[in-house]
Amino acid sequence: MEVTDPEEIKVIEAMRANKAEQAAKKKIMLHVLELAFLYERWLQANGMESSYSTFSDDYGYEPSLYESCLLPFSTKRDIYDRIVSIRSMARGPDKVTIGN
Repeated sequence: MEVTDPEEIKVIEAMRANKAEQAAKKKIMLHVLELAFLYERWLQANGMESSYSTFSDDYGYEPSLYESCLLPFSTKRDIYDRIVSIRSMARGPDKVTIGN
């Protein structure tokens, strides 16, 4: 069955665009989570504290061509800020009470 009604075509195109956007968001999420994991592992292995300069200079993060395409409007600072957020959430509360 061929769709010829312009309104139906617009609806189908919008649905396809939404589906592609959701797939791209999932790729970005997985990529940032993986980068956060690798950076955290590197920090612990090297006894380093996190800072933007550590991330940029010592860890040496530079967006690859793939990342530039995947995250076209993200700067190195944007990526670092996302990683800081992930690390903070993963660390949990500052004070942990065990037992009653």
